[in-house]
Amino acid sequence: MEEVTGGMRLALRHWRELAGTTLIFALVCFALSFILGDVIVEVGVLRGGATVRREGATTFACFYPPLRPVSDTNPRLLDMLAEKIEEGRAYSSVIGNLEADSPEDFDVRTILVVGGRARSLFSDLGLTPTAPGAFLGTKVEQTSPFVRLRGKEIPVAGRLRGGAVWFDPSSAGMDLDSCQVLQVTPAEFSGLGTIAQEELVLRAVFFDVSDDFIEEYIAEAAKGELYLVPQHIAVVQPRGFAALMVRASLYLISTVAFFALALFSFCASTNEILRQERRAFAIRRMCGATKVALAVRLASFLAVGVLALPVPSCLALTLLGPPVGTGALAALLSILLVYVALLCVFMRRVFPGRE
Repeated sequence: MEEVTGGMRLALRHWRELAGTTLIFALVCFALSFILGDVIVEVGVLRGGATVRREGATTFACFYPPLRPVSDTNPRLLDMLAEKIEEGRAYSSVIGNLEADSPEDFDVRTILVVGGRARSLFSDLGLTPTAPGAFLGTKVEQTSPFVRLRGKEIPVAGRLRGGAVWFDPSSAGMDLDSCQVLQVTPAEFSGLGTIAQEELVLRAVFFDVSDDFIEEYIAEAAKGELYLVPQHIAVVQPRGFAALMVRASLYLISTVAFFALALFSFCASTNEILRQERRAFAIRRMCGATKVALAVRLASFLAVGVLALPVPSCLALTLLGPPVGTGALAALLSILLVYVALLCVFMRRVFPGRE
């Protein structure tokens, strides 16, 4: 215990040299937690995109005529989509406009998913075959056994897995921890509002369908003045995902580079401090201090400089849950590895015959 307090007193005596780099370590770990959390989400997007690309999926981009923001979705178009969903060759979703038709029904962001194909493709979401059924994110508090959808009560069937990410070909990834997912059947199509029906048609994802079917689907949508352009994910998505990962990589590399500069500064300051304290360590060795005692004193000194602020900040961020909490754990592991590496390096400064 005396060696632990001795190392802490040594760090406090040189607080001016250590304060700046210690604060930088904490800030870098804080930023790294959020960046790694974002990277985790992007990795989930890449996995989802790769899964859909392997299946040779076809999706759509859309164009609206001037002064006509919402199309007229005809029943034939919805029947075509429902037929392929029931055959297991399509799924669709509503991720942005469900609340627009009935905002009083939802307290949290809600995603509507139709089609068992989505459940089989994205098995890591934690969805079950229950349909209709509501699945709550890990951060969503359950206040009722039902979720209302335009007057219909949909039972809560379970919770999504922590860190679940919904892949959408049009908008990349979406963290589901603060969302709820309504898994429904095509029978609920007629109960949706006009805006939600339009998005359902637009976000349809088809697998192994003929070109004739795609042409008929586009023609039916055009009758309601919704103009669709087919896109093959295997061609379109790799370019978008490459740009996505380049951006995330740049954030990560810049943060790591800043951390490396702070680490270089800390090493220079610590070398100078140990040079000044060399005589004190030599006296302790002559008075019978063991290698273990010297190691404990040095470890205590380095812990104040390296871990005092980063560890509490990372532990606090883990309470937020994934993906930020997962990123914080990774940042915490990184700073601990750096601490161990620094301890091994600077042990040579205090052991006999290593000055």
